[in-house]
Amino acid sequence: MRRVDLRRGLGLGLIVIAFVAAFIALRDWHVTVTQAYDWMWRHYRFRAPTEPFIDALGRRVSHDAVRAAVAAGHDVGLAALAYGAVYGAEPEYVANHPDEVLRDEAGAPLGLGGTFHIMDIRPGTAWRRRLLEEYEDACQGFDFDGIHMDTYGPPYRGIAADGAAVELDRVYPGLIAEADARVRATDPGRRVLFNCVEGWPLAAVADAPAAALYLELWPPDDRFSDLVRWIDEARRLAAGRAVVIAAYGAAMKDPPTEPAARVRAFEATLLTTVVITAAGAFHHTLAEAGRLLVEGYYPAAIAMRRGEATALRAAWRRSPAAPSRGAHHVR
Repeated sequence: MRRVDLRRGLGLGLIVIAFVAAFIALRDWHVTVTQAYDWMWRHYRFRAPTEPFIDALGRRVSHDAVRAAVAAGHDVGLAALAYGAVYGAEPEYVANHPDEVLRDEAGAPLGLGGTFHIMDIRPGTAWRRRLLEEYEDACQGFDFDGIHMDTYGPPYRGIAADGAAVELDRVYPGLIAEADARVRATDPGRRVLFNCVEGWPLAAVADAPAAALYLELWPPDDRFSDLVRWIDEARRLAAGRAVVIAAYGAAMKDPPTEPAARVRAFEATLLTTVVITAAGAFHHTLAEAGRLLVEGYYPAAIAMRRGEATALRAAWRRSPAAPSRGAHHVR
């Protein structure tokens, strides 16, 4: 799935031209679906109070540019998904809504780096209602074609304000189904994806109505045999849907300057794509402007050299069902 950077300091007209050109170039990659990453103002409120605005991590973003990017993609036949974590409320929201956050056994709020918090997503909760309303607004207000429902992996359980132990793998299937129904109500063609971080909880959510089965794999599952094992299991459960694997080119995170060392580093990434493709899945590894994803923080993607991009594109063209792909086949 290709992620689109929406933080460029260009005039909107130039942004539109740049997006159209970039999207046309994606035809050589057989990409059919893009994803806007960190496009929202906050996780608890997608729309910004000002235009442009500063997001939760201090980056300048324009929602005019977001809408222009989505429209430009549609003009060349590309669907666009909105990134939308199923939780992730920022500290100011948690301070004002302390009963909506999940906590550990000691009573401390669960979260990621103290910035994005794990919320109570059980049916009927205030956070779940808010989240689904934001998903609807992303589709109706920005013309996104669906939602990429992200998770952070562990922790897998938390304690709610009412004292209940919340096992997230038991809550996710219903949340996916409700999110799917809500976005389809805005347009029958809209869909959702759900991120199984570390492959969890694949078995629990496999029957939920996501457009594809999407797994983001991390160590210790970092060998080619691990990729094949997870793909085999996902394909067994997919009921004909596509399987997408996010496995990042860590060897290229700090690209070697010595030519032979760089070749070896890139070959590790290329072989990852080849193994994923041969096993019958799609590899999520392409970032904006022909860049390569090297970690879970996508703005850190690195530029590929021309020969590297050519080799990776050739491997992609051997992906399942190439060259004709439906909109549910994502990168």
